[in-house]
Amino acid sequence: MHHASNYFLLPYLLQAALNSCGLPPQLLALVLARLDPAERLGRMATVCSAWRTAAVLATTSISTVWGPYQDGSDQGQLTALSSWLQAHAAAAAVDSLTVKGYTYADPPTLKLAVQQLASLRSLDLTRVTVKVSRDMSVHDVAAATDLPPELCAITRLRLWDCSVGLSTLPAFTNLQHLALRGSANPQETPSSSPEFSGLVHLTHLHLAGGYAQDAVLGSVGALTSLQELRVQGDLDSAEGLATLPVSLTKLILSGDGMPQARPIQLSIDSTPAIASLTALQWLEVDCAAGFGAALLRDMSSLQHLAVRRTPLLAAAPAAGGGGDAAGAGLAALAELTQLQHLELPQKPDQLAAALTAGDVAALTASSQLTCLIIDQGLVDEDLYRHMFPNGRQLPALKELRATKGLLSTEWATQAMVRCCPNLERLDVGTGARVWLVCACSK
Repeated sequence: MHHASNYFLLPYLLQAALNSCGLPPQLLALVLARLDPAERLGRMATVCSAWRTAAVLATTSISTVWGPYQDGSDQGQLTALSSWLQAHAAAAAVDSLTVKGYTYADPPTLKLAVQQLASLRSLDLTRVTVKVSRDMSVHDVAAATDLPPELCAITRLRLWDCSVGLSTLPAFTNLQHLALRGSANPQETPSSSPEFSGLVHLTHLHLAGGYAQDAVLGSVGALTSLQELRVQGDLDSAEGLATLPVSLTKLILSGDGMPQARPIQLSIDSTPAIASLTALQWLEVDCAAGFGAALLRDMSSLQHLAVRRTPLLAAAPAAGGGGDAAGAGLAALAELTQLQHLELPQKPDQLAAALTAGDVAALTASSQLTCLIIDQGLVDEDLYRHMFPNGRQLPALKELRATKGLLSTEWATQAMVRCCPNLERLDVGTGARVWLVCACSK
């Protein structure tokens, strides 16, 4: 039925087949529920009144992409959807609505009949202009300068490149998941900073683009139920990370890596609030100006650590001087006994100080490791022995990856095989694969 002629005839072929069976609307709804909402609420709903009834019954959740890859334009599709919501959303008890437009320059308009959306619990809008209708008249429509407070029962909200103000956000006290991205134009920022302090049930927050800025992050510290925070953008300073809720178990900080970006360093001195997140289980850092491993010292619950495209900062020298070189301070990893995923794909030019034997040994200190991803530049060849010393066992390690050959000698490969008996994926260069065959055959 993917042939163009069959696709055009699909509604009529289905009508002939299903109507001849005399199916009740409930069973017909099961058939229509398998179609994309754009098709079900478009041509299928115009076949006859029975099909229109079935389309209403089949549509309690709408999740679709309304874009140029479907028949017609963005605006034509959203006009049809707006009309359907106006007429049937209440009867269908729509609880989830996802609409994604594709046009940046002139985003299509979606009209929300808010009185018909009392059952809505999840709203996900991308690149659309929102207008609001507050009665049964399709003509009584006004631009939504702010998020309609009538929708305050929703628990999940995602607004991606939508021109909607958020001054009403404090009324949405039921929110548990919130994701916001400002204009697609990186030079533009949201017209006003949202206030999060009243969102006492919020557990997941994702801020990107124009919302990834210090002024917006300022009220995040008051979110005492927050478990996951994802910041996708380049902060101008560390001020936005000055206060973070200690309830966080997952933190992702990702810069956009653009040349004009002004990323910040993450260290004990510049971002002490991160070091206080003792309940943290997942930490990802991408495109920061630097990362100090001393931040990890008290994160005994950490299970996932990934530091990508970010230089490792040199550790502070020991008091009084003398002794071994400070290195990169990775010795803090030795205290992370629950660590399962470790990703440090730094290259030699991303090391502020050469790794010491203690740094290298700490990479495999956790017996819970299941995945280790590093770069050859992290470890000098004469330090390999400290990564897989005699007596160390990593029975849970399933994946070992490096961008270049990490193991280049037979003795080093044999040590790795003894230490990691349950490896399922090994990617450390062609030469190492040859040695692995030799090691495993002895």
